[in-house]
Amino acid sequence: MAGCLLLGGCTQLPVAVVDGWIGQSVPPPRTADLQSASAHQSEQASGEGSGQGFGHDAGNALDIAAGIQAAHLNPLRQLRDRNDPLHALQRAARGDVNATKPLGVRVALNALAMIGTRYRYGGETPDEGFDCSGLVQYSYGLENVPVPRTSRRQYDRRRPITRAHLQPGDLVFFKPDRRISHVGIYLGNGEIVHAPRTGGVVRVESLNGSWFRRYYAGAGRPY
Repeated sequence: MAGCLLLGGCTQLPVAVVDGWIGQSVPPPRTADLQSASAHQSEQASGEGSGQGFGHDAGNALDIAAGIQAAHLNPLRQLRDRNDPLHALQRAARGDVNATKPLGVRVALNALAMIGTRYRYGGETPDEGFDCSGLVQYSYGLENVPVPRTSRRQYDRRRPITRAHLQPGDLVFFKPDRRISHVGIYLGNGEIVHAPRTGGVVRVESLNGSWFRRYYAGAGRPY
């Protein structure tokens, strides 16, 4: 399986995974990507990954969000949401979520609302895009829970959780080489939402995928 060499943390060249993840070869990085990597090669954004697979679209993500909330939509609203799933996700995360829902559920919904947002190395906001740990930091930040900026530091400061005890909002970590270099947010039902790689978008994928099974390194809760 091809990997990638990441310059300064996240710029990708086909060869071996250093900090990030990938299951298929990708085009050489653009000049702008190299400049971005150079600007962020400190630990501020030192490892925020890339990946394989096609993930799920916003319609499937809406199904997941609905399942997480255990909410029943009336037929008219359900049809309207199907026609505009991204808006429905954003409403679910920002409008329907309140303090009565568990923190982890709110975090998972915050991340799901970012489905389709472009991947950007060092990215921390919806406008600029996200890398993997940036998405985690943003999703928890909306709930006023501070987390470290990089996947490695998030791993180091986690409260360990076994895979059998994963709950929505927990963090799932991957180690394709000698260090933690990718993180996703657990949704339930064996699925995570994450920011994959340059050229990709925030998406949902199954932990049963071959790459995830091979490089799974543990899980944790940052609170």
